Amino acid sequence: MRFILFFVLLVSISSKGYSQNNRISERNSIGWLVINTSFNVHPQWRILMEYQFRRAQLGEAWQQSLLRTGLQYQMSSQVKLRAGYAWVVTFPYGQTPMNHLGLVYPEHRLYQGLITETPDGIIRLSSRYILEERFIGKNPKGMNHGFDYVFAWRARAQLRAETNIPCLTNSKHRTYLAIWDEVMIGFGKQVNQNIFDQNRLACIAGFQPGKRLKIEGGFFEQFIQVGRMVNNQAVFQYNTGVNLAANFEF
Repeated sequence: MRFILFFVLLVSISSKGYSQNNRISERNSIGWLVINTSFNVHPQWRILMEYQFRRAQLGEAWQQSLLRTGLQYQMSSQVKLRAGYAWVVTFPYGQTPMNHLGLVYPEHRLYQGLITETPDGIIRLSSRYILEERFIGKNPKGMNHGFDYVFAWRARAQLRAETNIPCLTNSKHRTYLAIWDEVMIGFGKQVNQNIFDQNRLACIAGFQPGKRLKIEGGFFEQFIQVGRMVNNQAVFQYNTGVNLAANFEF
């Protein structure tokens, strides 16, 4: 059922797309370094901490800095609930910056999530559904006076498939391949353009030497629609590069 829902979302987004003549397309190279850490505080509760170091232009410029914290509840062996807060700083990069003044701007997020997993089988499937309440810094109030913030909603749906590489997996460690895709949909009064926000796709390899550490890395693509028009044209970014993540569990 989750795959049917995901497919319907993709079709509805595509049907509302812009023609090639009414869009500006940009391409950027990106590289993301992610550190995830979680601490077990109860058999069913974990504290989550995450930092993402996001760079553009072959690593020469900032794209984004993201710090996220949260609390996770294990409802069952296959279902988790998650909620928390994220602090994000977005930088001007590429030809069309996200902020219309070309400024660095902050964002505060609250989020709630549902994660489902099927851990058994040759191919392990997981899905993640997140609702975000975003407070986005838009217009500066003046020197040393911060930003005015606007509120917007965003829904996210991610599907992931993962399988072990048998010849590189044993009882002590495992090596695996994975692919995942995530769609993000914005909604609310402050969403000016198409509700489509972005899509992320990754094809990665992973290594897990024990229960406490997983390392993943591979190809990453980010397709974004900028939330404003430029010369009456919609702006789309095609950002491709690499993603490297270290996941610690204590």
